[in-house]
Amino acid sequence: QGEKLEPVEISGGEKNKISVSVKDEITVGCKLEDRNMFKKEVVLNKGIEAPVKMGDIVGKMNVLYEGKVIGSADIISNEAVAPVPWYIAICNKIRSFFGF
Repeated sequence: QGEKLEPVEISGGEKNKISVSVKDEITVGCKLEDRNMFKKEVVLNKGIEAPVKMGDIVGKMNVLYEGKVIGSADIISNEAVAPVPWYIAICNKIRSFFGF
């Protein structure tokens, strides 16, 4: 719960990335010697666009055992990002087209 992850890219916002974390704890019972058999998998929503509110769900953290999902929790935004105004978005597209 609250595990911070790498920043996530978004489009159309005043920022290009947002900080995210796992919303809830994922608890799995296992033997101590089996703990290396578990893998974490981050699955982000495709095409995350502004506006993003704090607490918005942007993906899932899955816990896998032998390739099967045995637990999951939502990945949420830790911050809000407003969309850029339309005239700035147009300028950004022109700049990106010409490689500025």
